[in-house]
Amino acid sequence: MSELGLAALLAVTILLASMVSIEIGLSVALIELAAGVAVGNLFTVTVPDWLSFVGTFAGVMLTFLAGAEVDVPQFRREWQASISIGAVSFAAPFVVALGACYWLAGWNRDQAEIGGLALSTTSLAVVYAVLVETGLNRSVIGKRIMSATFVTDILTVIGLSVLFITPNIWVIPFAAVSVAFIWGLPKASPWFFGRYGDRVIEPEIKLVFATLSETSTGVVHDVRAIAEVCARHDAILTIDAIDPKSGTAEFKASAIRPVSANLASAA
Repeated sequence: MSELGLAALLAVTILLASMVSIEIGLSVALIELAAGVAVGNLFTVTVPDWLSFVGTFAGVMLTFLAGAEVDVPQFRREWQASISIGAVSFAAPFVVALGACYWLAGWNRDQAEIGGLALSTTSLAVVYAVLVETGLNRSVIGKRIMSATFVTDILTVIGLSVLFITPNIWVIPFAAVSVAFIWGLPKASPWFFGRYGDRVIEPEIKLVFATLSETSTGVVHDVRAIAEVCARHDAILTIDAIDPKSGTAEFKASAIRPVSANLASAA
C-alpha cells in the first residue's frame, strides 16, 4: 500500500471510529484501538517513518497533557490512596500475567517478564481521553485515578529498568543531571524569564487555532476562556465553530477586541 493510500485509509478509519463512538456512547480512544487492530490485520500495512514520528509525537503530547491534569496539591494530600491504587494496579496484573506466560504459555523467563510488564501498565492515552470525555478529569475521583495511573506507569518504567537494563558508568551522570533538572528548573525559571523574557529575542505565539466543538466526542471547549488568555498576550484566536449537533454555532467575539473568530457552519 502506498503512503498516500495508507493516509487515506487511516483518515477514513478515524472518521468511522469517531462516528461509532458517538452512536454507541463508548470512548473514541477504545474504538480507535479496536479499529487499528482490525486495519492492521485486514490490510498489508507497512508503517512509514512519518507515521512513526506522528505516533511518537502524539504519544508524548498526550502524556504531557495527562501530566498537566495531575492535581499536585491533591496528590500531596492523598498520596497514600494514589500510591496504593497505582501499586496494586501494577503488581496484580504483573504477577498474574507473568505466571500465565511462564507456566501456561511455556514462555521463557525474559519473555514472561516482558508479557507481565506489558499487561500491567496503564495507557495514559486511553485513561486521559476517557476522563476528559466524561468530565471526570475535573472531579476528585478523576484526579485520583490520573495520579494512580502515573504511579502505575512509573512502576512499569522501574520494572523495565531493573529487569532489562544493565547498569554502566553512564547511569550515574544521567541520574545526577535528571535530579538537577527536576529540582533546579522550578527555581531557575522565574529568574530566567524575568531576565530574558519580554525581549525581541523571545519567541512569541501570535496566532492560535482552536475548535468550539470536538466532533469525535461532542465536548464543547471553553473558547471564551481561551480567548481571554489570547487577549492578555495580544494573540489572534481563530475558532472553527462547527457544532456537530445542530450544524450551527454561536460565538460572540465582540467583547474581546484582539480576537479574530472564524465562524463556520455545517450543512
